[in-house]
Amino acid sequence: QLAQQYGIGLEHIVSFGNAENDISMLSKTGYSVAVENAVDHVKSVACEVCGHHNEDGVAHWIEEHLL
Repeated sequence: QLAQQYGIGLEHIVSFGNAENDISMLSKTGYSVAVENAVDHVKSVACEVCGHHNEDGVAHWIEEHLL
């Protein structure tokens, strides 16, 4: 909804996930990242795997790739 509200195409969005319920989101965005502790199916859907959530994997990925 936010992407639509702000006129941002889903191809310009990065999504992060770890569980089966995240797969539909990961499949719709331009780039998808699973955390290291994600279930295997989520990892297979994602474009990339970042560090474990207990080690701030998403924050490190954002710092390395977007900032």
